Amino acid sequence: MNSGISGEEKRGKSNLRPNGGGMSQPVLTTRLDALFPQEIQKRIAFTKIDVEGFEHKVIDGMGALLERIDVMTCEAHPKYLESCGTSARALFNVVNQHGFQSYCAQPNSDGK
Repeated sequence: MNSGISGEEKRGKSNLRPNGGGMSQPVLTTRLDALFPQEIQKRIAFTKIDVEGFEHKVIDGMGALLERIDVMTCEAHPKYLESCGTSARALFNVVNQHGFQSYCAQPNSDGK
């Protein structure tokens, strides 16, 4: 097992929102900088973030690793962002501050 991958000692919750409701299941967690240490200076071609409202915190926690990412996508919903104390505008601002371009996709009016 790669030492950067988390083990049983690094368990987290599958839902961190207060009063998240529904069932919760422990999930293994790790920091991205543990997987991609500074001494390995390879580029990261693509990163996808979908953490139900905590996208802003994940991006903040990536630190210098952000400079090595070529393309990043975030799936975010305003309701979840607000329940985690942030907003879509704040998420767009932090992404743009790190040199990424932001795009917002809206569902079609027919729900597809």
